[in-house]
Amino acid sequence: MPRRDRELCRRRRHLEETIRFISEDRLFNELSPERYEGLRPNRAGYLREACSHLRSTPSGEVSIPQFEIPVQDKKLRGHRPRLVVGGLVELSSSALIRSSFSFCITFRTSSGHVATYARSEGSSELNTQSCCLGTCTDRVRVVRRFHFDWSPEPTAGPAGLCPSHLQYGGLFPGGDGFDDWHYCVEHFLELPRIMYPPMDLALVLDLGLRQFETPLARWKEEQRWRSLVLDSEELWWQDYWRRGADHLGLSVRQGLHEIVLDKL
Repeated sequence: MPRRDRELCRRRRHLEETIRFISEDRLFNELSPERYEGLRPNRAGYLREACSHLRSTPSGEVSIPQFEIPVQDKKLRGHRPRLVVGGLVELSSSALIRSSFSFCITFRTSSGHVATYARSEGSSELNTQSCCLGTCTDRVRVVRRFHFDWSPEPTAGPAGLCPSHLQYGGLFPGGDGFDDWHYCVEHFLELPRIMYPPMDLALVLDLGLRQFETPLARWKEEQRWRSLVLDSEELWWQDYWRRGADHLGLSVRQGLHEIVLDKL
């Protein structure tokens, strides 16, 4: 098997291992509506099904069900903030050939609520109202959504779009328990797509865990989780940064955006 194909198969197996860790972890399984008001029933079972599909599906799409993680941020306490992470991957001959992972922040806010936070020079107000808050009282609102796409081929559209990119917004899925969620970001704008290192589930989730206080904070020091993240960096970033460094070392009159970083 060519080296490139072996790497794509390793990425699929690594995703399977990441999902297995999440679905089996005690802290993750303790996230429940009984402990965190408004939280949907946890999706450990759905993640286990996705893990099984990754093992048994040689070709086709596999959905990584979105799951919620409470954010324990005092200044946003009245908004019951959550991180919502999920994705979709495509397989061919048991190799991972395309992926899209999303990272969302949601609020469930009572109308007119204003959170406060303390600065060193005194107390200030953080205005978290929005144009739809009055009509979305006590409903889940998706207030931020980022998704990270990777494909071995350039994305359709303007020349120079890298097959690995970050996009703000994008269509939020309906159904599967999300029908009553209000999406505050216009999804039809496909641009700009920002060239960005390829991201998998472990890298996206670790990004959130290191920027927000959550009940899964101990993962940051948990050896197995750290190992998964380091393996992700090797699998997804090694070639990306090497090719970028090689390009910057050449005497060429083209920008990095003009050159498609293929085979990432």
